[in-house]
Amino acid sequence: MKRVKDLFSWASVLLLAVFALASCSSSDDDVKKAEAPLMTAFGFYAEDNAGVLSKDYVGTISGTSITVSMPSSINKTALVARFTTNEGNKVLVNGVTQVSQTTKNDFTNPVDYTVSNSDGSNNARYSVTITKSSNVSWSEAAVYSASEVYAGAVLKINPTNNVPMIAFKERADESEKMTVVQLSGSSLANVGNASFSSKVSSSNYDFDISPEGTPYVAYSNSESSLLSGALSVMRYDGSAWTAVGDASVLKAQSNFVGMAALSGNRLVVNQQNNSAKADFARRVMVSSVYNGSAWTNTAATTNQIYACVTAGDGTNAYTLYINRGKVDGVNYGMNVVKYDGTAWSTLRSNYVRSGATQTSIVGYGLTVAPDGTLYIWTGDDADNTGSYGVRLERYNASTNTWTVVGGNILPLGFALSTHTSVAVAVAPDGTPYVAYKNEADNNYPYVIYLDSETNQWSTPVRLAEVAASDVNIAFAKDGTGYLTFTDGDNHIHLMRYAEAN
Repeated sequence: MKRVKDLFSWASVLLLAVFALASCSSSDDDVKKAEAPLMTAFGFYAEDNAGVLSKDYVGTISGTSITVSMPSSINKTALVARFTTNEGNKVLVNGVTQVSQTTKNDFTNPVDYTVSNSDGSNNARYSVTITKSSNVSWSEAAVYSASEVYAGAVLKINPTNNVPMIAFKERADESEKMTVVQLSGSSLANVGNASFSSKVSSSNYDFDISPEGTPYVAYSNSESSLLSGALSVMRYDGSAWTAVGDASVLKAQSNFVGMAALSGNRLVVNQQNNSAKADFARRVMVSSVYNGSAWTNTAATTNQIYACVTAGDGTNAYTLYINRGKVDGVNYGMNVVKYDGTAWSTLRSNYVRSGATQTSIVGYGLTVAPDGTLYIWTGDDADNTGSYGVRLERYNASTNTWTVVGGNILPLGFALSTHTSVAVAVAPDGTPYVAYKNEADNNYPYVIYLDSETNQWSTPVRLAEVAASDVNIAFAKDGTGYLTFTDGDNHIHLMRYAEAN
């Protein structure tokens, strides 16, 4: 009997051992399967890239290659990826542990993701490449036809929500007052009341939005009790337009009004005084700076200027101005100055391009790229005496040097005239876009951009078969482009550059 019991006991032990081995084998297979290095999903999502993306971009995984298609204008230097892998996998980029929905990487060039099992004994390398979407184009977003628009409409993008806003002087009922609209769905809706200002002198006004999202207008107030044409500045507080400081900022007739809205409720407005009755010499440039509570007005030049234009990046303000006539033997010299919140500095002084007769008094402007790089455009006849073309330049703050973008004058196909309308904006990815009224093609609105691969200007694209004036262009932080122009009926057209729905 004891022998039978012993045999039974040994059989039980053997059976349990076999069962245990089978269980271990099954468990090991499951672990190996779970830990096999495998990327199962990859993409860039708007939720993880606030302000940078306005929609989700899901990648396509083919073997160990991952491609994500998105508009080329999107800034790819600090994108957050969302990905999934097999359970227990580790993910690295250049030896740095990656956390889905958290870690940022520069995807300007392909990025390699190394996926490995928990002990690092097995890994797979996935190459992530962002390709240029072929589904991006310009299309009409809205038309403002509630009233007629006076010359000089200004387009800006609200940095807090990427919504385009347009400021202009109303023609309706000869009101000659300021109105601001913004894109709402497929229409342009008023921001506060229409015609909210006093009467505006000519097209001497400007518009900007602070980094905090506050809209401001600056204009030459023809109804000012201080002096006809004195500068007035207003802001929208969320419910109404109100004066910034006194109703009139200074006793001067403000022409060529240009404004930069800086952070902390600070403003910089430069203008040309055009009155002998002012507190400043006639035709000098006057700088008005608002520090958040009060205005300070100073003469910024001693010589007369022909015109000036101002732009900012929320931190710094820049002004380009052209001297009136000859200064120190230079005819209509160009100047660029910078205000850093404390003082002004000179980036270019009384400059005329070698071989040019003068700086053109039409076809000029400046803009600041998302990365803080300053761009200016001016006209000159250095390449063909008497025939003026537009040249775009980029400023290198590190070396204090200027470079002609594209190496030559812009290929617009026509010489500058008194009616030329040219505007420049830089997309978040650093690509310069030039919008213009094509005087060689019925004044239709056109756009070109600098191809980063060839360093050549793209083939011009006609945006509409409508005669245009006052062409503007701007880019939102999410890479969406917007362009406005005014048609022959004095109605504003807003166009959008984005992927088709």
